[in-house]
Amino acid sequence: MKLGTAIAEILKREGVEWIAGYPVNHMLEHAAAADIRPVIVRQERIGLHMADAQSRVTSGRKPGVFVMQHGPGAENAMGGVAQCFAESVPVLVMPMGYPRRLAHVEPNFNSVAAMRSFTKSAEPITLAAEVPHILRRAFSRLRNGRGGPCLVEIPSDMWNEEVPEPLDYRPVPAARYAPDPQDVARAARMLAEAERPVIYAGTGVHWARAWPQLRELAELLAAPVTSSLGGKSSFPEDHPLALGSGGLAVQATVPHFLKHADLILGIGCSFTTTNFGIAMPAGKKIIQATLEPDHLGKDIPIELGLVGDAALTLDLLLAELRDRIRERRDPAAVAAEIQAQREPWLAKWSAKRDSDAAPLNPYRVMRDLWRTVDVDNTVITHDAGSPRDQLSPFWVSRTPLSYLGWGKTTQLGYGLGLAMGAKLAAPDKLCINVWGDAAIGFTGMDFETAVRERIPIMSVLLNNFSMAIELKVHHHVGQQVLRADRPERRRRRRRRRARRLGDGNDRTDRHRPRLRRLRRLRRRRLAGQTDQCRPALDRQRRIRRHPGAEHRRRRRQWRHRGLGGRSALAETRPQLLPRHGRDRRRRRLRVRYLGDQQRRDRRRRDQLPRHRRAGHRRRRRRRWRRRIRGRQHHRQDAERYLLRRARRQRQRRRQRRAGRGDQHGQPDHVERGRRRQ
Repeated sequence: MKLGTAIAEILKREGVEWIAGYPVNHMLEHAAAADIRPVIVRQERIGLHMADAQSRVTSGRKPGVFVMQHGPGAENAMGGVAQCFAESVPVLVMPMGYPRRLAHVEPNFNSVAAMRSFTKSAEPITLAAEVPHILRRAFSRLRNGRGGPCLVEIPSDMWNEEVPEPLDYRPVPAARYAPDPQDVARAARMLAEAERPVIYAGTGVHWARAWPQLRELAELLAAPVTSSLGGKSSFPEDHPLALGSGGLAVQATVPHFLKHADLILGIGCSFTTTNFGIAMPAGKKIIQATLEPDHLGKDIPIELGLVGDAALTLDLLLAELRDRIRERRDPAAVAAEIQAQREPWLAKWSAKRDSDAAPLNPYRVMRDLWRTVDVDNTVITHDAGSPRDQLSPFWVSRTPLSYLGWGKTTQLGYGLGLAMGAKLAAPDKLCINVWGDAAIGFTGMDFETAVRERIPIMSVLLNNFSMAIELKVHHHVGQQVLRADRPERRRRRRRRRARRLGDGNDRTDRHRPRLRRLRRLRRRRLAGQTDQCRPALDRQRRIRRHPGAEHRRRRRQWRHRGLGGRSALAETRPQLLPRHGRDRRRRRLRVRYLGDQQRRDRRRRDQLPRHRRAGHRRRRRRRWRRRIRGRQHHRQDAERYLLRRARRQRQRRRQRRAGRGDQHGQPDHVERGRRRQ
């Protein structure tokens, strides 16, 4: 039996129904021959996200599988593998590798060495006879303990190797373990004595399918329940004791109850410190129940740790608590307090969620989407950034695994692959991904994969022409992006303004000063200061120049030439002023004009948004530097002229003393002209 055929047979025995991949990887052909559906994607990360969703929707009972080529294919897949590792998702990754003789020769990319730090195990196949043992180890790690990706590399020179027959392989069993009974009894006593306990549910509740036990515990203690993004939908969010899920955006109920809690029970969670999770208040008593011993007290101090499967842990806690609490506590007071916090919060957001403004805002879209679809028969996921924060607090999940949440690491474009993989894992569900225009730029080409592979999903794109969640960090860059992203819209707006002004010319650059004047007149009219709202028009329907426009134009030209220019008054009536009077008049005009220019600059700056004032100040400084340089050049010219005139006067005096000069009766200006020639 060839190596590829043996691997395909092992996958089939483990219950694998489809694999995602990117060629060239010969496992795709061998899987198809073994009646395992191959799904070819357009980039490696999407294939890993699809395998990720397969594992999530089946709670790890049927792990997802992804295969890719060696070299660049394995390099491109690293982001998706890291995402699975951060979210503790069991996925089998099988890249091809370089031939065994070149596997460790630089600069060849070695998947085993490169991905060992963010996989649960990474092992190459070096002998065909070891294939059953290598895959048995991989599937054992996938099915037991904390989830995570396992990598098995297939060197490209192994495909023709023979695996001994008959193939000795049996599916790997899944084993569960429970915490110490003494620790469980202590935890039950602490919960029974607590007056305001709060339950925090993580993704481990989904992997253990401990949804009934979680609900029974909450109702027995009358304890409010919140969850991480990964644990969202583990507890019905329309339940009177539901606080909603956590994340970067949360309902007002979550921080309120955590702040006033005297005991917090974390079940199936790691309490990892992240910007996209709930920050536990300092100084609280915390009981942490997790599957991974290394996660106990990893980021926050805890009072007690319970290591074991979430379902088994809850079963033991319920058994202990039934002996201590004979009847269920009355949840009315807690439910009333939850509603007292939630209703003002919803009222605060109702202006956005119920808004009829155009274009629609994302909160209105999410509200209408929730009211339209069959929520209980839907699997929905967010994407990184704003869609996550706009969807997770308001989407009310009522059935387990109806919301695929994530947030340990936030790769843009993750949601599309999750929706496609969820549809393959649960064909009877409506699978939706909500994303933004930044995310679609990363993985949008794989819409073609959904069409080609006949994977019907619903994708909601929130396009606001910007990376909106980054605007508060990169405000100036965001404004530049917003302006640069709509050049055609600006041109259309200018054309409409030109038509309103009666000018048929689309080029409105030369009309900008008049447009500004028109806006000022309109603002004054609205303020009740004047009735003027339209400029004077001549017979050709063009804006007529103000009588002083030519004068202002000449003064601008004179300003750019520096003090060596001539004012409009000096040009029109030079004979009325003597030379020194003309210069004095010119200086007065200059000072008055510069004062007016400063006042106009100040008014223009005050009308600008705050983030544009710095640029306005820089432009003003450059303009004044040009003016100063103009004055300096004029001063230097004047000094050179005075030096030349003094030199000529000294020469004429010396000539007169020597008996030359005007002895032939020639005037001074003729003699100066001869010297210049």
